[in-house]
Amino acid sequence: MKMFYESAARNGQENDPQKLASTDEIKQAFETQQKFLVWIALIITGDPEQATQSLVDASALASNPSRVFHDWLVHWARAATLKAALQFANQKIVTEAIPAVPCDHAMHPCLAVDQVQSLQSASATGRILQLDSLARASLIMRGVQNLALQECALLVGTTRAKIQIAYCRALQYCEANELIRSGYIGSVHSFE
Repeated sequence: MKMFYESAARNGQENDPQKLASTDEIKQAFETQQKFLVWIALIITGDPEQATQSLVDASALASNPSRVFHDWLVHWARAATLKAALQFANQKIVTEAIPAVPCDHAMHPCLAVDQVQSLQSASATGRILQLDSLARASLIMRGVQNLALQECALLVGTTRAKIQIAYCRALQYCEANELIRSGYIGSVHSFE
């Protein structure tokens, strides 16, 4: 993000009020994305109260004066919610016993928009919550938010390999429970 702001400053955009998101626009982004943002936090934390609090905390972060450009507003709201939810879930992720089954597949792709939408149903969400914390977090970070495996690993404080294994486990679970289309696992759409 620092690089983004430095680039904006070099291009003379940093102080252009027409390029900055207003407080109302930031609030509106959280309101229009509320259901999705709470869902992201719920999948990561596994706790409805912590998910709601993650959104409150992210919204509070957003209310501080910032130089968020219009094009980055929704992405930023999702990233802030993701970070707040990970803070709640971090202790679970670190201490939870996680199966160490290796992933034999090639790089797993991020989820398609229609698959993300199908995962947001109440019944799918309930089933996803049965996964361990790292698999849920990996599903959101890699599958939904399209973060690189290394970025996911840095956010959680683990290795890239553990994220890949957890994401594989989440995809296998989702496919086995018919939450995503069959044959998706092992596809290669990404060069990471």
